[in-house]
Amino acid sequence: MTSVESFAHKTAKTLVAEWLRSAAQKAGEDHYANLSPFSWRVNRAGPYWGIWEEYPLINHDDPIVWDEAGYELPPSFSELKKLGIPPAVILDIAIQHKGRIMYGVEIVNKNPPSEQKRFFLDCCDFPVYLVKSSWVLAQVRMPKAIKFYEVISGNGAPPSFPGLWCEDRYPSYMAV
Repeated sequence: MTSVESFAHKTAKTLVAEWLRSAAQKAGEDHYANLSPFSWRVNRAGPYWGIWEEYPLINHDDPIVWDEAGYELPPSFSELKKLGIPPAVILDIAIQHKGRIMYGVEIVNKNPPSEQKRFFLDCCDFPVYLVKSSWVLAQVRMPKAIKFYEVISGNGAPPSFPGLWCEDRYPSYMAV
């Protein structure tokens, strides 16, 4: 899979990850970090502090926490494809809390997540916050809060697709 990521998108994603890592470092390991709307217990030390960029999700009902599966960093799409387990989606940023993914962040430059990606994220058991790259890039310092414009519910029953349940599209046997 080849992907052309815009400079604005990549820079905004890196900035948000740096802000989250800074909040985690300030809180310290085994303490709660806060950067509204996010609050999580930091259970990893630096340099990543449990804040992962380009985080692959294989299934919706039990996302793998890659560093607990023996990976120093989340594997890339091509690495997973070589293993025969290509991810369903890649999150821009994942925030880890107590051995699981607590929040996702998608940076939106021009186009919001596709209908297929939105459906998958609706099926996950954590919320995904959509943040505009233009807002991120307009900040002159780390903000006190991350401004988001939408939350994909992550409640396991996508409201945008009434009558269609997650198991219909992404059955649990897809788990690794």
